[in-house]
Amino acid sequence: MKKINLDKPENKVYTLDNAINFMLGLKEKGENLDCQFYGYTFNTQTATVDSVYKTITGKTKNEYLQEKENMIKWLKQEYPNLMENITNNKKQKCQQPL
Repeated sequence: MKKINLDKPENKVYTLDNAINFMLGLKEKGENLDCQFYGYTFNTQTATVDSVYKTITGKTKNEYLQEKENMIKWLKQEYPNLMENITNNKKQKCQQPL
């Protein structure tokens, strides 16, 4: 069976969602390939969005996104000025002479 390594820069597959979309596109074309992505191997004929997410993150895509949203809410509550502080720090650094 043909294999493709999605980690290679020339494949331009940098994120989990890009890898899934790439594999689903191959599946639609009837391609039967094993795709390697950061040490995991998925077959284009059996891979689904949730199976890939579950293998890599331990959660379905919806569970992962919900956890991410909860983490953002928590960060905003715990550190309400975090983004403002980061932005101000970057502005100060940009204004400093080289």
